[in-house]
Order: sequence, then structure tokens, then C-alpha cells
Amino acid sequence: MIPTLDGDRIRIRPHRTSDRDALFGLYSDPALMRYWGFPPWTEVAQADAYLAPLLDGPAHYPWAIARRDDDVLVGTATLFAIRLDQLRAELGYLLAAAEQGKGLAAEATRLVLRFAFEQLGLERIEADVDPRNLPSCRLLERLGFQREGLLRARWRVAAEVSDTAMFGLLRGELTAG
Repeated sequence: MIPTLDGDRIRIRPHRTSDRDALFGLYSDPALMRYWGFPPWTEVAQADAYLAPLLDGPAHYPWAIARRDDDVLVGTATLFAIRLDQLRAELGYLLAAAEQGKGLAAEATRLVLRFAFEQLGLERIEADVDPRNLPSCRLLERLGFQREGLLRARWRVAAEVSDTAMFGLLRGELTAG
């Protein structure tokens, strides 16, 4: 089961079929998807295909980031590539443009990280970020992540080649800021 995690202003909860249109809005926005490993969605059916396996009990932790006051999806957070034998996982997140700059991504990410360290007992979380995505790099650094390296020409999305900045966070390094 995917747990629901409550923050001050947001709730991270399992996805629902009613999230389809908001999810499509996120993943079809070219500006938001510029730094992702796949091009923007072009059909609502892609949202349906994304949601279908998640509703049946996924092997990773995909959450909808929803405002607490109206429970509307405004972003996503995912803990994936979980290796319990190695006590590590990878983190991903996306927030609607209208919700950026309000501290919601930090609140959501902190909830996911606490879950990973406290509930799953992980020792390391990794994040793969396009180094041109400065707001995402700054967010990770504020949370205590260390930039550990650069992988050149790692992603090819919509005929654009981009690098990856690799970030890592160890148990005990998560900051309050």
C-alpha cells in the first residue's frame, strides 16, 4: 500500500483515477517537461496508461502531491529504483508551474525522504537532475543533498541531449531548511 503523508499545506497520497486530467496537465506542459527523461504527453490516454498499474499496487512509491484544502493534484513525487538490499532508492518530483516558488516541493520532498529513511530504513537517496534546472538543484541542496557528479550527454529527449547532475543524500543529512 502507498501511504498518505500529511504536511502542513499538502498531502501526499496515492493516485486516483480522478487525478487523470491534472496529471495530464503536468506531463503535457513542455516547460515543465523540459528537464525530464521523456517528451511531453500529447494524449490523455497517456495519463490513463500511467495511472493503470499504479492503482493496482505498484512496486515503487508514486504519490500525488495535493493541496490539503481541496485535495487537487498539483504535482507528483516518486520513490523508485528501490534497492532494499543496498538500502537506497531514487527520488523524483514535479510541481505545476502555478504552484512553484511556494515551498510545496520542499514540503513534499521532505515527507518522502522521511518516509524513505524512517519507514523503509534506507540509508541513501539519489536524485538525477538536469543541471540547467537550477531551482531543482537548489531545492536538493537546501534539503542536504550533495552534488556528487556530472554524467555527460545522458538523456535524449525530443532530439535534445542533456547532462545529468547526480545528487546524493545519506541518512542523517536531511536538513530542516
